[in-house]
Amino acid sequence: MFSDKIPTKIAKERSRKLTLLCKEISRDRNKLYLNKCCNVVITERGKGSTVVGRTDTYKPVVIYSDISLGTFGKAKIEKIADNYLIGKLI
Repeated sequence: MFSDKIPTKIAKERSRKLTLLCKEISRDRNKLYLNKCCNVVITERGKGSTVVGRTDTYKPVVIYSDISLGTFGKAKIEKIADNYLIGKLI
């Protein structure tokens, strides 16, 4: 199909730019959740004393709690990261 190969240096630079763009888009979308309340279901144990819940749009929410897996609750989103939200149960 394509006979010309892109030089490695250019491919790596393009990859870096796309990765940064993806992080920026993800962070901008996560900002929409900041200071909002979301329904969550606790799906897994996190690191330390955290659990991970999922919103109705399947966004992960890290919560400092020892609540049982499978529990439904409401979380207020207090912080954001590139790939997840950070909240507390209310």
